[in-house]
Amino acid sequence: MKRYLSVFPALVIVTFLMLSCGGEIVRSSPRPNPIEVANSYVTEHYPDFDPEENPAHVRDGEDVWIVEYMLPDSALGGPPVVTVSKKDLKVVSSYRTQ
Repeated sequence: MKRYLSVFPALVIVTFLMLSCGGEIVRSSPRPNPIEVANSYVTEHYPDFDPEENPAHVRDGEDVWIVEYMLPDSALGGPPVVTVSKKDLKVVSSYRTQ
């Protein structure tokens, strides 16, 4: 019985150390939303178009988000349309309307 009693304090200390030093909880950064992904893509690939000044509308496709930008009625030309994968939030395709 004495043998078990001498091991008990060591077990308590080891358990306490394991629980207190178990490591940090790693929180991943929040995933970007489809509009953020599309805005970044449009800024890089369509430098003459400002996504901050033209609101985006998101449509739900089967496996993709379809991000369409709106233009004022008086604007000439067309806005970009960006397709973003739901699986990994990467741009699948883009085109510019007329």
